[in-house]
Amino acid sequence: MQASKLSATAAIALSVLLGAAAPRDGATLHPAQATPTTVDITGSWSFQTEPYGLDCRMNGTMTISASRVEGVYSCALLAEETCGGETWNARQSCMVVRRSTGLFISSRVEEVEGNPGAYLPDDFLLTSISNQQMRGELRSAAIAPVIFIRAVGAIS
Repeated sequence: MQASKLSATAAIALSVLLGAAAPRDGATLHPAQATPTTVDITGSWSFQTEPYGLDCRMNGTMTISASRVEGVYSCALLAEETCGGETWNARQSCMVVRRSTGLFISSRVEEVEGNPGAYLPDDFLLTSISNQQMRGELRSAAIAPVIFIRAVGAIS
């Protein structure tokens, strides 16, 4: 399972970096929204998924910082996942890559409270981007819709 998840993540990252990733389920940017390349995404965000699997849910916070490379950002992610009566709290480092189609967030697990052997990095593909919220998908051991909301007073 872990090797197939890593292969899927590598394939998603490659397609995003090449600009070939298309939003799943017909999701598109709304004409009234800012394009993904014009929105300042730096700052603090909270996120939550819709339920997935056997009544699983994930929520947490992410802080995005600019880097020296245009269109690439560093980030820190704190996630809490509950699933089947178990809870994991994961601290992850991550990288955000901005493309015209949206944002790809690739994470690396730094520390896990719970059963660490059962926890995979939390990656995201976000296709609807505005100054106050971002929507897309969690792409980890499961795929689930996710929404990110900017923390109050955190816009640069």
